[in-house]
Amino acid sequence: SASIWSAMYGELFGSDDDPMRQNPAGYLYTVAAISAAVGLLMLVAVHHLPCEEEEEPSAVAGQLRSAVAGVGGGGSSDHDSAAGSAWERSSVVNDTDDDTALLSSGEGSAKQSDAATEDKTLKELVRDLDFHLLFWPFIIVSSLTTMYIANVTFYFKAFHLENEYRRLVTILIPGLGLVFRLCLGFSSDKAIKWIPRSFFICGTTAMLVVSLVLLRVHADKAWVLLLNSVTMPLAASATWSLVPTIVTELSGVKHFGQVWGVVMIFSGLAALVFQLIYGKVYDVHVIGGTTTCYGAPCFNTTTDVLLACCVLSLTMLIILAVRQWRKRYS
Repeated sequence: SASIWSAMYGELFGSDDDPMRQNPAGYLYTVAAISAAVGLLMLVAVHHLPCEEEEEPSAVAGQLRSAVAGVGGGGSSDHDSAAGSAWERSSVVNDTDDDTALLSSGEGSAKQSDAATEDKTLKELVRDLDFHLLFWPFIIVSSLTTMYIANVTFYFKAFHLENEYRRLVTILIPGLGLVFRLCLGFSSDKAIKWIPRSFFICGTTAMLVVSLVLLRVHADKAWVLLLNSVTMPLAASATWSLVPTIVTELSGVKHFGQVWGVVMIFSGLAALVFQLIYGKVYDVHVIGGTTTCYGAPCFNTTTDVLLACCVLSLTMLIILAVRQWRKRYS
């Protein structure tokens, strides 16, 4: 959907010939109108959704006993009660056998760990080392990728590459993000029998570190900028699609809303900090009365900060992945 919004802005509200002729206000009004229309449609549609209540297991057992009694042609109540009790015992035994068979496999071992996860409050998670090994890398990677993607066109413009790659990048990045999210979600589900999901985040963060090193050394190369335009949405997709699931594995689902809300607040604040660093460094290297910075010095200090943060995040994620693997598979 982000690709569609980007394309719509470029075609209807942007201008390749004169940047001053862009119409961001009209674009924002359009987005607001569409969002309001979708919200109203949801309010209207939600009243037509059926609300079904789950039946308690005891109620289901009672219905089945009644059905057995009806088929039996109205036998004695003692006989019906005995039949119902026998059926319940048989059901429990069968369920236990099925669970035992499942847990004896490799997938069952992983699921056993998931099922054993007890619900933890935010206060309890703060004292959990694994949570910190996940929390801080997520804050760093999600915020720095947000900052880079928001300013990616300035990187190309600093080396006079904006006319050739600007439209491609603004559509490519969100499109890749969609594909990466789908692929990472399916892949992590399939591989959970052998490795924890944190291994995927380790891999994408390692790729991000390599691309940032290249950006620091060869920022003026178009292929390096394009490479970072791939690794940034890849790392962002891994964190946003897999971290919520890992959080539920660590804390359960009962207090997930509270925990994830705090995580989102810190992510937004960190993105603001990275944006301020980028803006300060960029403005310092603007020459004369212009508003555009050209050359690698515009980004070198920012890249150094991003690279240091990514190396720290990768180190913490490796420790987390090893700890999770030992707990669940060794």
